[in-house]
Amino acid sequence: MPTAYDNEWLISVDSHLIEPANVWADRLPAKFRDAGPRWVDDDHGPSWLFEAKHIPLDSMGSGGAIWPKEDRPPMFTPLTWDQVSPACYDPTARIEAMDRDRELAAICFPNMPGFAGSLFQRAADKDLALACIQAYNDWYLEEWCAAYPGRFIGLGIVPLWDGRLAAAEAERVIAKGARAISVSQAPEKVGFPAITDQHWDPLYSVMNNAGLPLCMHLGTGIPPAQEDQAADFAAKMRDAIANNDLDNLAERLGMRKAEAARRRKMLPGTSTSLIGATMGRETLTDWLDSELFSQYPNLTLALSENGVGWIPSVLSLADWTEMLNRQAEPSDAPMPSDVFRQHIIGCFIDEPISPDLVKLLGEDNIMIETDFPHTATNWPNSMERVDASLVDIPGEVRHKILRGNAERVFKFTAAQPPVLAG
Repeated sequence: MPTAYDNEWLISVDSHLIEPANVWADRLPAKFRDAGPRWVDDDHGPSWLFEAKHIPLDSMGSGGAIWPKEDRPPMFTPLTWDQVSPACYDPTARIEAMDRDRELAAICFPNMPGFAGSLFQRAADKDLALACIQAYNDWYLEEWCAAYPGRFIGLGIVPLWDGRLAAAEAERVIAKGARAISVSQAPEKVGFPAITDQHWDPLYSVMNNAGLPLCMHLGTGIPPAQEDQAADFAAKMRDAIANNDLDNLAERLGMRKAEAARRRKMLPGTSTSLIGATMGRETLTDWLDSELFSQYPNLTLALSENGVGWIPSVLSLADWTEMLNRQAEPSDAPMPSDVFRQHIIGCFIDEPISPDLVKLLGEDNIMIETDFPHTATNWPNSMERVDASLVDIPGEVRHKILRGNAERVFKFTAAQPPVLAG
C-alpha cells in the first residue's frame, strides 16, 4: 500500500562545487583583482594561483560527477577544465545531476579555498583575504543559490583570524540568505584559538541569536604544511595511498595519535572512514567537554562528513565519566548524551542506520549527505544506497533523516520536488 513517504527525495547537507574561473576576477574590488585567485597556465600547468601557491583542479574533488565509475581518473590526478563535468561548476547542470539522484536540495561547500576557507585563513594579506572571502560568499549566495531557489542551502565562510570580523561576516551573509557558517573542526590545529577561547564569543553569539548551525567539515582541522604547495601535497597523498602508508596519512592530517601505526592494505574509502571517525571523535569530545552550550543555548553544530556509527561509543564513555564525577560533585546539568541530542547533528553518506542507532543518537540528530561530486559519492545511485542504509527505519523517522531534519536545522524551505520525465 502506498505511503506518504513513497517517491521521497533527499537533502544533502554535505555536497561540494568547483568554483568557476571568473569568481574572484569578477567580484573582487579593483585594487585586489590582480592579487586575488586567478586561473593560470604556466610552468606548473593549469592551476589556480594565489599568493605564489598553485592549486590544480583535482580529480578527488570532481571525479564523482563522472559515470560510470570506471571512467573516473585516479584520485588526486590534476585535471583541466575540459575534464571536469559542468555539474561541478554550473548550477543548471548541477540541478540536472541532482534530479537524476533524487536530491532535492544541497549545501555546497567551497573547493579551491578549502571547506572552511583555509587558503584565505592563512593568507599573508588579511585585507585581501577578507575581500576574497566576501567575494566567494556573494557569488555562492547571489549566483549559485539564487539561480534555483529552494534547491541550494546558503553557506558562508568567515575570517577565522578575527572573532569580531567573523561575527560581522556571519551577520552579513545570514542577512543575504546563508543558513549556516562553515568553520574549522579543530581551530587550534590551524593556527587559531581553541573553541573555548573568548576569541569565538562574537561568532557564537551571532549563531546563537540566529538559531543557525556551525558546520564542521571533515578535514577543516588539518594543520597547514607551510612548505608544501597544494600539488605537492596531492602527490604525497597519492604516494601514501599507493604504498598503504597510513602513518604518513595520519601525520599529515594532524591526528593526535599515530592510530595507523601498522601498515596494512587500505583502500582510499576505508582511509577516509578512519580519518572521519578519528577527527570527528576529537571534535565531538572537545565540544562535550566544554560548557559552551550552557552559555549559548541555541547554538547547534553539524558534524559534516564525519559519519555517525562511532558516536554512541563517545557518548557512552562521556556519560560514564560524568556519572563518576557526579558521585563527588553532584549536578543536575544535562548528561553529555543529552547535550548531544540538544545541540549536535551527525551526518553520514553510506552507513547502516539501525533502529538502535537512531534510539541512541536521537531521530532528530542524523542527516544525510551525498558528497557530490567528490569520489566518495554514490551518485547517481544515492537514493538506492540510502534505501539500503535505512531499511529498518519507519517512514516518519526516515523522512526526518532524508530531509526533515535538514529543513528544521537550517531553517530551510525546500522547493517542491520536480516532476521527472518518464
